[in-house]
Order: sequence, then C-alpha cells, then structure tokens
Amino acid sequence: MTTDNWTELPDLLHLAVINRDKNEIRALIDAGADVNITDNEGQTALFYAVQRSNDKSVVRALIDAGADVNISDNEGQTALLYAILQGNNESVVRALIDAGADVNISDDDGATALFYAVKQSNNESVKQSNNESVVRALIDAGADVNETDNEGQTALFHAVQESNNESVVRALIDAGGASVNMQDVYGRTPLFYALNCPKSARILVEKGQKQYFHLKDNCNCCILNFFVERHFFNDDIKHTLSKNILSDFLQLLDECGVQKIAFAEAILNMAFCKLPLMFLKRSKLEQKRDHITKALKQASQFIDDEKKLEILIKLLNEKCTNGEGVPEALRLLVELGADPNSVDFYGNTALHYATCLPLVGVPQEIVMEICLQLENFDVQFNSRNYKNQTPLLFCLSGHMRIMLKENQNTSAIQAVVEVCKVLSKHGSSIEERTRSGKTVFHLILELFQQVLYLSDKTVRQDVLHEAMKLLQLFTPVKVAKTQIINIRDADLNSPLHIWASLELPSPQDYTSNVTEDLTFEEFLQTLLNYLVRCGVQLNVRNGADQTPLHLCKTWIAVNLLLDAGAKANDVDSSEASPLVVAARANKKWSLVDSRGFLYPDVLELKDPKSLWETAIDKELDPWTGDKEGESVLNILIRHNEFVLAKALVDVARKRNYTQSETFAVGLLNAICKDKSTHTNWKSILVQDILKSRKGPTTASESLRLCCRNVIESGILDDDKAEAKSPYTANEEEDDDGQPASKKRKDTSISSIQAEIEHSSVHCEILKILRLYGADGNSCLDMANSSDALKELLTEPLDINTVSVLIPWTSTSKKYEVKLAKVARRQECDLIHEEFWCHNEHVGSGSFGHVFIGINEKDGREVAVKRIEKLRMQRPEDKREITNLTALADCEQIVRYLYFFEEEKFSYMVLELMEGNLDEYLTDGSTFDATKSTQLCQDVVKGLKFLHEQNIIHRDLKPGNILYKTHPHLRLKIADFGLSRRINSSATTVYGTNTGTRCWMAPEVLMSTPNHSKASDMFSCGLVLHYILSIQKHPFSKNNSQMPHEIETNMTKGKIEGWDDSLSPEATHLVKNMLGSDEKGRPTAGEALDHPMFWSNKKKVDLLVAVGNQTVFEYPRAGRSTCLSAVETNLEKSFSTIVVHGVWNDPRYKDMPHIYAEMTSTKRKSYDTYSVVELVRFIRNAYAHVSEGTRPTAVKKMLLEDFVFLEYFPHLVMEVYNVMTDHGWDQAVEEIKYAMNK
Repeated sequence: MTTDNWTELPDLLHLAVINRDKNEIRALIDAGADVNITDNEGQTALFYAVQRSNDKSVVRALIDAGADVNISDNEGQTALLYAILQGNNESVVRALIDAGADVNISDDDGATALFYAVKQSNNESVKQSNNESVVRALIDAGADVNETDNEGQTALFHAVQESNNESVVRALIDAGGASVNMQDVYGRTPLFYALNCPKSARILVEKGQKQYFHLKDNCNCCILNFFVERHFFNDDIKHTLSKNILSDFLQLLDECGVQKIAFAEAILNMAFCKLPLMFLKRSKLEQKRDHITKALKQASQFIDDEKKLEILIKLLNEKCTNGEGVPEALRLLVELGADPNSVDFYGNTALHYATCLPLVGVPQEIVMEICLQLENFDVQFNSRNYKNQTPLLFCLSGHMRIMLKENQNTSAIQAVVEVCKVLSKHGSSIEERTRSGKTVFHLILELFQQVLYLSDKTVRQDVLHEAMKLLQLFTPVKVAKTQIINIRDADLNSPLHIWASLELPSPQDYTSNVTEDLTFEEFLQTLLNYLVRCGVQLNVRNGADQTPLHLCKTWIAVNLLLDAGAKANDVDSSEASPLVVAARANKKWSLVDSRGFLYPDVLELKDPKSLWETAIDKELDPWTGDKEGESVLNILIRHNEFVLAKALVDVARKRNYTQSETFAVGLLNAICKDKSTHTNWKSILVQDILKSRKGPTTASESLRLCCRNVIESGILDDDKAEAKSPYTANEEEDDDGQPASKKRKDTSISSIQAEIEHSSVHCEILKILRLYGADGNSCLDMANSSDALKELLTEPLDINTVSVLIPWTSTSKKYEVKLAKVARRQECDLIHEEFWCHNEHVGSGSFGHVFIGINEKDGREVAVKRIEKLRMQRPEDKREITNLTALADCEQIVRYLYFFEEEKFSYMVLELMEGNLDEYLTDGSTFDATKSTQLCQDVVKGLKFLHEQNIIHRDLKPGNILYKTHPHLRLKIADFGLSRRINSSATTVYGTNTGTRCWMAPEVLMSTPNHSKASDMFSCGLVLHYILSIQKHPFSKNNSQMPHEIETNMTKGKIEGWDDSLSPEATHLVKNMLGSDEKGRPTAGEALDHPMFWSNKKKVDLLVAVGNQTVFEYPRAGRSTCLSAVETNLEKSFSTIVVHGVWNDPRYKDMPHIYAEMTSTKRKSYDTYSVVELVRFIRNAYAHVSEGTRPTAVKKMLLEDFVFLEYFPHLVMEVYNVMTDHGWDQAVEEIKYAMNK
C-alpha cells in the first residue's frame, strides 16, 4: 500500500483526514459519518489518519467515534501496523493500543506489529529510543514475542539482523521472554542470522550456550558454514564482510571458546562445496574464482600448511577454467581439512553441483573424474538439499532442463546419463522425492518433454535417444517392488500423467521419427511398456481428479492408454470427460485444417469422421457435458470448428443416435445456446439433426435459447425490424392475389440483401426449428418488449424457405448478395466436390473466366479461375501453378489456394478480392487519397516477394492489381505466377510472351526477348504514378492519346503526362523506376528503402544526422576554411529548397517564430540564405526541443506537425541525393544508421 494513492475514496471523511482538516473531521463525525467505511484497499479513515497525521487528536477523535482499530485491509494489515511503519509517533501507537488494538494480529506474510517495530530500527528517521519504546509498548500490551511468520521466524530473527539494534534485542529477550532457541522452517536459530551483527550475536550467546556454534540447520549446514557462505561466497554486495565485523566476529569466537581453525575449516568446507559451482555460469567464473581465492587467503592466517594452500590458490587461478584441475583442488582441500559432505545454505553439496557440469560444457571425462573423486571421499549420495533433492534428483531437476535448452548437444546428455549411472551405482535411492513431491521418474519424463521441444530435429533425435538410456538405469523389477512409479507429486500427478502430456512442438509431423529408430507413437509405446512393467496404475487421479487420459495431449497417447486398459469415461472434479478436457484445453487449433483442434496428430487422419468413429468404438463419450453443461460440441462451435462439429453430428446421424429425442434435443441445445452471430453454418447442423429424425421433435428449450440470443444481440431492434424477411409470405400484403402456398419465393438481389442486414444465424435457426415443429407461442413471454421477435415467432412460414446450406464466413461487400445465394445453393454449380460457385462469371479474358464461390469445407469465400486446357501448353505449367499454392507468406500478393483439373478445364482457386485498381480509384466509398503511399508500398512489397521467389510478373498493370477491404484496405498483385520462366523460350500458361500495351518496359517494347526484374520495376513505376496521380499514365498527355503514341514516348523517354503534384520523394523514386537504362533502375528491395516510404520521423532523423557532422557544426560566418564538396552541392539547390528567398521568411508561417525562439537565448546566428545553415538550424532545433523552457507550441510544430518538412518539401530529397552522391550514406556511420534503421 502506498500512502499517496488516494483515488476512489468512499466518502468525505477519508478526504478530510487526508487534508488534515480537523474542523471538517469533527463536523462529519458529529453529523454521523460512518468511521468504518473502507475504500478499495480495505482501509478506513483511521488507516489514513495514522499515516497522514502526527496529531493524536485526529486518531483519538475517530476512535471515540467508534472506529474499529482491529479492521484489516486487503493485505491483512491493521492501522496499528501502519502507525508503526510511520515510525515517529509513539503516542499514536499507544493510543491505538489503549483503544483495544490487538497487537497479535498478523498480515498475509504472518507478521505482527512487533515484526514491523523491530524492522523499523533500520530506518534512519527513527530514533533508537523511540523504536525500543514502541517495542516495549507492544510487549507490555501482550505482544507474543515468540509468534512466527510464514517463514517460521519470530521478531527476534529480524531484530538480530539489523545493525545497532542491541537494545531492541535485549528488550525482546528480557522483557518479552523471546526464545533464543526457536528454529525457522529451515531449522536455523536467530544466531545463524545474527553473526553479521556481532553485538547482537553476543547477546544471544550470553542467553544461551556457547556450543550454539556447532548447531546445524535442516540441511546439515552449521552456523560457521552459513556465516562464511553469506559473507565470502555471496554475489550480493550487501553481505560483503567489513574488517570491523570480521574482527568482532573472531573476538566472539574466542569468547565462546571456538578456535580460529574452526573458522578456517568453515572456509575450506565452503570452498569445497562451491568449487564445481564456479563453472555453472561462465559469465561469473572470474567472480566465483575471486570469492574462493579471497576466502582461502583469509583462512591462511589460521592454517599451518600455508604452502599447500598457496599451491591450491595457484591451481585455482591458473588451471581451473573448464573443470581441469578440480579433482586435484578437491584433494588439496580435503588434505587441508575440508569436509567433503559440507553443504551450503541451499543444502547442496559439491556432488549436487558436479552433476550439472556436463550441461555447461565440462568434458565428460573430467566430470566423471570429479564424481569418482568425490566417491573416494565418501560423499553421501543421498544428501538432500532444502528442496529435498538428492544429487540424482538435482541433476534431473528444472535448472538442468534450462541448461539443456541452452546447450543442445548429444555429448552433454551422454555425460548426464553417465553421471546418473554413477549415482545409481553408488547408492542413490530412487525412492527419494523433491519437496514438490517429484520422483526421479517425474523428472525423467519432464526431461523427455524438454528434449521433444528442441528446435533442431537432428539434435532432438540424438539427445532423446541418449536420454532414453536413463530408464535403463532402473530395472522394472526393482521399481515395481518400491511402487515409486505411482507416487504423485504436489499436484497429485503421477509419472503417467506426465507421460500422457508429452507432445511435439507445433507444427510437427507426428508420423516422422523422434529418434533414429522410433516414431513418436513408438516412442510413447516404449515408455508406456516400461511404466506398465514397473507396475504403473492406469487410472490414478491427480489433484483435479483427472486420470492420465484427461491429460493426453495427443490422439496417439489416448489410443495407447485405452489399449492398455485405461477407463474411457472417468470424469474429473468438474465432471468433464477426457474429450471435454481435451477440447477445453486446446487453444492452438490448426490454421491449415480444423481437425487439428482436438489433438494435433488428428491431422494425420484422412477423414475427421474416423476420429469420432474410433473414439466411440473405444467407448469414449463425445456427447456428455461437464457440470456446467459444456460439451465437446459446445466447444467446437464456440471456436468455429465446422469440420469437426459437422463430422460429430454426421456420426451421430449415421449411428442413429439422433433417433433418441433426448439425444437429439441435447445436440440442438448445445448448438442453440452458442451466442455467435456470424457462424452461419450452425443452421446446417440444426437442419441435419432435424432432417435425420423420423419422429417429431420437441425443441422448445432450443427455441428459447435462440430467442435469448436474438434479444441479447439486438439484431431485431426497432430500427431493423421494419425490414421484412424476404422469405416471409403475408397474404394481406400480397399484391398479386396469390395465397402463401402459391406465392413465388423472392430471390431478388434486394431481398437477399435485406435478409443479410436484418437477420442472423439465430433467426435462421429459429425459423428452422419452427419449420420442424417447435411452437413459437411457447416463447411469446420472451417477446413482450420486441414486436419484431413476436412477429418472427408467429408469422406464417413459407415451406419453401431456404436455409444456408453451405458454411459461409461472409467478408466481401461487393459480392455479398451473390454469395448469399451460393450459400443457399441457389444459382450456383459445384466444382471439384468442394467449391460452390455462382454460375455468372465476374471476370473474363483470353485465359478463361473467373467465378466467385464458397469452399464448403471451411466457409471461405474464394475466386475460381477456370482455364481451358488448351491454354496449358507445357507439361510443367501444371506443376508451376501447383507450387504457387505454397506461396502464402506475403500479404501483398493474391494467394493461390488450390489447383485441380477436370476433363476440359483447369482450375485455380484464389482468395477473393473486391476488384482491381481502377475500380478502387473510382469507388468514392472506398477510395482514400491519404493511403496512396501505403498502397504503393503494398505493390512494391508484393513485387519484392515475387522477385525473391524468382518469379517475373511480366504483366504488371492496374488490371492485375487487386484490392480488398477486409480486415483493412490493401492492394495485392494478381496473376504473378503465370510468367515464371525466365528464359527466352518460355511462355506463360496463357500462351503469350508479351505483357499489356502501354504497361511494358521500353526494352520489351523494342522486342528484347527477355522480360526481367528490371522490366517489372518499370511497369511498377507506371503503376505507382497511376495510383498517386489517380489514373494518369506518365507517358500520356491525355486520355485520348493512342497506344502507339504512348509507346513511342516510352521508348524515347518522353514523360509527357507527368503529374507535378507528386511529392519530391515519389518523383525521385518513380522517375528512377521509369529510367530507360534498365540497369539503373532500383530493385524492389531498394525501392522499399527509398525516402518515399519513410516516416516523417525518419526523414527528420536523416537531417539531424547530417547536421551533426563536423562540417555543419559551425556557422559559415565564423569559418575560415572553404566549403566542402558536400556543402557546395547542397548550396546549389538553395532555390529549389527555399522558394521564398530566405528560409525564415514570414511566408513560411511559423518559421520566424521558431527562428526567434532558437536564437533568443543561445545567441546563435544563422545564414538564412544557406541550405547548410538550414540543416544546422534544424539539427539544433531538434537537439534542444525537449528543453524545459521550450514552448509547447514549438514542440508540437517539430515533433507532431514536422513543419520543416511541410515548408521545405524538397529538402529531404536534396540532402538524400547529396549524401548518396558523395558516399556519406556508406562512409558516415550516423548517416548510414539514420537511412537504414
């Protein structure tokens, strides 16, 4: 809680207390203000009073008014705790105590007021006497000095760690009776923590026994070892040992009869323990080496064999770089008196750390030598650290897997296996468990998952092959006797739960090998066979009451478990079956094929129905929901998974499950309760279910769910309800005198449009339900406030009403009406058993026709290009176009989705676009001139991508530039795959080797046989001019000019139709693209780097970078040297850049103001007739724009409006040209960076 966060106060009393307005406080209390109202943090006005006021009278007034002094806030803290934290008002603390404050209330960390009081001794603003008196006041009030926090520590633990806190320590012990023998959760007494404050430690010794120095914590770490590690081997600077503390500490040891050699041995012990740790973080090798060296030098004062110690120090500093010399160093330490089984305050021994050395690159032979050396020293192989990890468990734990990810090589895991073999051979118990309850088998299986996630497939195969050897260390017969294989961790997951969750990273081929010899399925089968031989229980449950089957991440694992005898339909604590859990947990469904939603390896199945067939045959239940009623079908619908949902319903129909009314209604309810308004295919499922029924269906509940969705979505609001459904027949409104049964169905464009605007899938399903017998009158109680819904429920129905029969995701506005008909299978044809296309083509040419349609498998809108086979002149054309379907990585090209052939035609399926460039430029509702540069960038990006794929377009023109508006406006290049061959004999699949008149490069017009990337760039330049000028051809004076005249201009380089409104940047780039020398034209990549596509910020950055150069640094008036070539060239462009004579001319609206601001205090002058001085001025303006004295208006002009670019539009290009001409764009790093970032 911060005492300055006063937002959202609940009442005026809080505000008055904050403002310290005593009169207002008194008035509010007298008026009956509730003094116990809490704010969002659970604090009353009393909390604010003790924090904001030193005046006890305010606190007393609130108490007298009935303030509850024992209310706790959201963090479990009372006003008393906050009063103590203020640290400077004992009277307030005593007032709270006198009012009945409970001094033993603890906060969320288990700390009472006494804890905060002793900690305040380290607050320099609190006088020692005040601090002691507060502590004594709390003790006098009954504070339990032996109360422990969440770490098992009393206030004394915290007091002894604070310097100059002896009086508080004595008060706790003498006045409060604090026990000096208490142990925290780590088994440590206060003396462990007091040694950094020898005066406090001396008090503890006085109150206890001198042999306390021989105490050990839960991990067998003694006090001296603990002290030495904290002060000699700790990376934290605050634990650095001062000479005074060390002197006092050694004196204390003398007083307690502890010999100095014991201190030296503690140093040797820690050096032994920490020695392997030197290599675990290479970045800290020198630091760790320095720690050990300094500690050993300190110990040398008390060790007789100084020569051996010198040898050891020299060895550490000269040989121990990658593990070499460590065995020898360990031997020397033991000879000097080190205990090989010494532990640090984590409880780790040298053996714990040695097991990890293979993963940081220490050679296997050295690691094994170290391990065997430790074994010779009788190191305990089952010593456990504070996480309860033996060296074996430590070796396989989480940090090991992190190291493996960083060091992905086979030799490392081979060495780990050998280490584990040594540990196992020398008595490491497989029955040990970590603090989190994990056994060696949990850790090995988690290691397998880590290996499966390795990105390099070859490395993964090799490493996994080696990792599997770990299991060979533990024979199934031995494991089965211990039942360790069924031990569950802290989350109650058994090793089999971990096995079930094994998976490959997405996307991966589950049929390929994960080791040299095993596929993923064979790998899982091998592991499962081992676990079964070890006696694994197949249906053991975890903390969520889930069996391993619930946690299966793959369909392979599901099948293997079921084949092994696992129960198929055990439910968890939420009453969810394994399939519900799988659907609920899977958030990474496949973008390529929706079958990958449930399990990633389901993609390998040829037919999604086979998934459900197999599941049902294996007695899995895909129908029943959890206790919230959520079923597999619910989840599939919510995630728009049509293929799997349709397959599930189809299986239910095929097996006649839907003949049960209860079953059928359950499916209908699952569909109808989904609230999505755009998943149009839901109506198909409803109709399929109802059509499959042989008897009547009572679907009143489903109908009510539809009505609820209609109401909540607001689709029938009054402003929409006026439009009638195009499929409703009302006899009273018939103007042809025909009854409803004879009335012809209205399928006009306007009628379909009305249906789209004023209906939804909920309304569609509602109509279907009514058609199949649901009683609309049963829901009239829901329509009291909606006449439109009432009409929908009661209006006469036309039996010829057409439902959406094809799944359709509607995005196109231009073709929406036609596609709506296609979705209802009207006016359309089926092509290739998958694509429903409107029978009127929307485009045509020498190649054939283009139709719009819908892919019935996923509801996607598509364009289908039908080509006569006679046009496919070469055998390789088909292969080329098929390969184009893989080119889907660029948002600026039209995506080829599929290619297939029939008897007379070949078909290309592409993403549906709204129209071509001409249609966009003339569409007033879509055209946006401010986005023209962005759209030019789209075209160049698309061409760059094609050229990178070695594709020459050869026919770039407005007709082949298409646009779409969903999800946002974008141009895309079309027909890019029809000219892929880049040799003189190749032709396109349309049988032509030429482009389009007036849109080809001059070298192509002059019969040069080869199209090239450069000729594409020329055509691209024409297109860019066409976009920026809004349909003007740069080589055409007017629209009436004949094509041959335009082409003559193109071959002669006569740009008669140039639009002077183009920006200088666009002019420079486009003219370069239109250059007659094809070698001089930029590539698409170079074009994208041109200033035309730079942001204003990048343009300014270039000017600033240029202005930063030495030649621009000093005013011209003060220079004695001649202008450089760069400056000279820039000055030549003065009249182009500055059109009003001087660059601070008042006609540049804000320039005089900016100029005055920049020169008023700096006493700088600028030559306003100089471009160089202008660049220097701009550089200085931006360098000082953030100064505190700079007016906000000026900051806005520079940082938001970029006025320099507005006033001097030619400046950037002129500077850019000079920089590139003189090579500064490559030679000067700052300018190079500004231009290329």
